Amino acid sequence: MKRHGGAQERLAVTARTLVGALAISLPLLLTACGGGGGTQPSGITTTPSGSPSTHSPAVSSSFAFTADGYGMLHPTFLCASQSSLGLVLRAAIASTLTDPNFQTVIRIDITDACQLVPGGSYSLGGATAGGTPFPGQIYFFNGHPSTLLQSTAGTITFSSIGKNTGDPIAGSFTAVVQDNGSSATPKPTYTIAATFSFSAEGAGPIVAQAPLSGSSPP
Repeated sequence: MKRHGGAQERLAVTARTLVGALAISLPLLLTACGGGGGTQPSGITTTPSGSPSTHSPAVSSSFAFTADGYGMLHPTFLCASQSSLGLVLRAAIASTLTDPNFQTVIRIDITDACQLVPGGSYSLGGATAGGTPFPGQIYFFNGHPSTLLQSTAGTITFSSIGKNTGDPIAGSFTAVVQDNGSSATPKPTYTIAATFSFSAEGAGPIVAQAPLSGSSPP
């Protein structure tokens, strides 16, 4: 009986050890995968919360409009950071993260970066036939504190998804944007497209930008 009791005790210790190891490893897995994500923002703001602690204006920091039917402001500053919203990419008009006149032009929220693959293309505005829905949202603030511009269709593609600080998060998007602030029926729509390259957990001025000729703020 003594031998039997000792075996049971050893099994219990082993079980507790495995449970403890799983409890430690699970948060690490979630952290490596961007914290799990999946939570939609409760409020849409332009405040750069969860901003990166580093200032790394790497050569990968670039942004350029390739189509602009609305009249977007041209951003001068990029930042990429992890927050409660997931991975947040901001193209803004600013000199630093603490610029009191920080104006977000475009914000790309990625609720779960683990769902993205390099070279992958994702549909905007919800699922479409044959398309993979983008696990996030694009907001067009254009320098305003709130936005009535809603992306209703289009695609976003990522050529690289940086995981380490300084790695590029690059790609392009083409969005069909509806102006919900217009009194017209139906609401007018515009096409806005751009290429981008952020530095993971980095912030700094845009070092390469090709303004779209003929575009101007509304």
